[in-house]
Amino acid sequence: MKIDTMEEHSMLIFSTRYAMGRMSMAPSIMSDIIKSNLGVINTNTLSVISRDIGEADEDNMLGMKDIDVPLWGKLKKVIDEELLRRA
Repeated sequence: MKIDTMEEHSMLIFSTRYAMGRMSMAPSIMSDIIKSNLGVINTNTLSVISRDIGEADEDNMLGMKDIDVPLWGKLKKVIDEELLRRA
């Protein structure tokens, strides 16, 4: 996937925000999209997504405790590791 315009990065952020808290396939699909495109998503976009996941977790807004919360936690860990690698 090619993600190179500000609009595409914004759409990725907004789609991830939409998926948070949904009890559907959306969280899993967004997590898979982000992980499979980690190398082409810019640092700012990854930082925003990581921050959003952390804030949603603090507010208990990530979805089902047994399914969605661990999924988002794993994604945040992958993103944070990538951000550290880039630093």
